[in-house]
Amino acid sequence: MVSPFSRSVAHALRSVLGLNGLNGRLDRIETQLARLSETLSTMDRTKWTVEQEPPKAPAVAWITTSLPNGTSYELSVDASGHDPYHHAIAMGAPQDATWRFAMQWLRPGEVFFDLGANIGTFSIPAGMLGARVHAFEMLAENIVHLERSINKNGLGDLVVIQAAVGDHRGFAGAAGDSAWGRAVSDAVVQVPTISIDDYAHARGIHQVEVMKIDVEGSEQRALAGSTDLIARCKPDVIMESNTFACGLHGYSYQEILRQLTDAGYRLYRIYQDRLCPWEAGMVQEIAVADYFASVKSHAEITERSGRMISPLSDEEKIRNIVATDHETDTHRKHVLAVSGRLPPTIAGDARVRALLDRWALLANGSRFEIMRIGTA
Repeated sequence: MVSPFSRSVAHALRSVLGLNGLNGRLDRIETQLARLSETLSTMDRTKWTVEQEPPKAPAVAWITTSLPNGTSYELSVDASGHDPYHHAIAMGAPQDATWRFAMQWLRPGEVFFDLGANIGTFSIPAGMLGARVHAFEMLAENIVHLERSINKNGLGDLVVIQAAVGDHRGFAGAAGDSAWGRAVSDAVVQVPTISIDDYAHARGIHQVEVMKIDVEGSEQRALAGSTDLIARCKPDVIMESNTFACGLHGYSYQEILRQLTDAGYRLYRIYQDRLCPWEAGMVQEIAVADYFASVKSHAEITERSGRMISPLSDEEKIRNIVATDHETDTHRKHVLAVSGRLPPTIAGDARVRALLDRWALLANGSRFEIMRIGTA
């Protein structure tokens, strides 16, 4: 059944705007939403892909890249040049410290849940490693590239689930695009939502070894919808902590870290070629950072990953803050928002102090208030 909100928006647009062809487009949206609702209500253990109107075929290019073991694979990207994320992929940017760690950590035959799969930057190479991949992605335009890459690389066993991951089955609005798609409470375009616990139960999945979570602010709900699986399987978790996205959804990044420690995990900040022990209450000095959570011992982690475990030093944190000067104003506002809780050895450093004084001129307007919500 189409939501009253969607119907009211559709009717208002028809009556007020009166643009040529708008009626037909809105009719298609309403039909699509009705079809999505009917499909979701009849989901069973074998049907989790939701029928949607296919997006317009993108201009496609193929990027050939390699795993750390030398195995090459291809990724489908937008060839138009208008998508900065796809351009970054073409330049090798996604193969950062977190990607390298994940590809070194995964083992053939392990079940890998990729929450926020996007176009497959983790799912495709994980499949090439021999992992059994379940890729969760909400945006249809990303699914187009993901499925092209699956076919190109002969990964017919890779499972794609087109839905937003949350804490219950239902619908959510879809906002943003490319690597910045996120689920919101209301939007004209609706997508189905599922919980990982429901999905694993319906599919009869009893063991998941690794779970990657990068869902642009829905991490809190995704973890809440995975409590049974986490309690049973204790999968290793690789998760992005994005204070922007957390703030837009009204919670602190520290809350999602506490969800993991409350479940019995140890936290590590993924940093270049090592793992840095982390506590949920520690201040994240930069706006976006990635974490690894595991119940394994330090010795097991070191042996399996080949990475040493050592704390992130104050000097390294200072360098991270200094590097933020080359980012956007919103990144700088994050540092301003947390500066009062940084250790004196960091906040009092002359390099940091000079930046904070200059950035303080930016500290006004609603975006700063959002950052305060996300970092409290």
